[in-house]
Amino acid sequence: MRFGKLAWIAAGLFFLSGCESTDAPAPPGIEGPLYDLSSAAMRAQADYVEANRALFQSLDTFTPYMKQVLLANPSGLPNRLSGFLAGRTYAFEDAAYAESGTSGAPGDGVRFLLYDVTASGAPILERARGYVEVRATASTTPVFMTVRIVRDSVLVMGLDARGESTAQLTWTGDLATPSGTSSLAWGGDVLGDQHTFHAQLPDDVRILYSVLGEGATPENVLVQAFRGAGTPDWELYADIVAEPDGNIMEGPVRVATESGAHLAACISGTLEMPVFQSAAAGDCVYYGLAPIDLSPSELNALEASYLVLRNLYLVSRGLLETGMTGLGS
Repeated sequence: MRFGKLAWIAAGLFFLSGCESTDAPAPPGIEGPLYDLSSAAMRAQADYVEANRALFQSLDTFTPYMKQVLLANPSGLPNRLSGFLAGRTYAFEDAAYAESGTSGAPGDGVRFLLYDVTASGAPILERARGYVEVRATASTTPVFMTVRIVRDSVLVMGLDARGESTAQLTWTGDLATPSGTSSLAWGGDVLGDQHTFHAQLPDDVRILYSVLGEGATPENVLVQAFRGAGTPDWELYADIVAEPDGNIMEGPVRVATESGAHLAACISGTLEMPVFQSAAAGDCVYYGLAPIDLSPSELNALEASYLVLRNLYLVSRGLLETGMTGLGS
């Protein structure tokens, strides 16, 4: 699967037309779960995703150059950083990272300075706005790796990963507001080509974004949202089958409430730019569930929520991938 730039939420929504509709109305009580999810997702978007837009744009620009340094200095030990990198700080100059000779990098890790970029993506190198640190230390498990991102002296993003290998590990971390006043807890697992991401959103909404068979044809992306600890008050579940280039082949969305389970929407388009259509007018199926008819505003809430969940997954996945690039195999 491609790990591209964040899919910032668009203001408009496009709908398919001309489909035969069964016009089955949404059952009573479905508005609550849709409102809960939309409210929690939009708060996460405003506080953590959109608020950190400048940081994410900087990472989009500079991460590939960080990986070049990590790949050019392979480790002689499995699951460890190169001893050459330990304690070194790299600054960006002449379209590449070069050792700066400045202090501050951890003795068991490497630091890359981060800079803002212009609207066109050009680096603004007059002053660094923060840094990325990758550390890999000896532990009771073969892999023990941390990644930290600091902007304007605030720890904004981080994760700690540990496991048997880079293909079998568990990680935890968080994403903070730019001021660091609050944070969103996240975590996940890697088991070969299966990647699982989970996070705790505001208003007691939990999310799970899983990619099964990454790089295979097809890939299966499972997106779930719940509210409440233990037995959830409600559940939204998208079962997406997509080609590795992101084109969606199947995308039913199920909503489960106290009144039962319902087929609510059909997703088409791509993983980065999906189109949500009411199940009553679409042609997707899911285990014999009867389709219901969602309004345009409800479909808009689903689409926007999905994009927030995907953005959070991409941010954490990129952070994890960057750290693992430097580990010896």
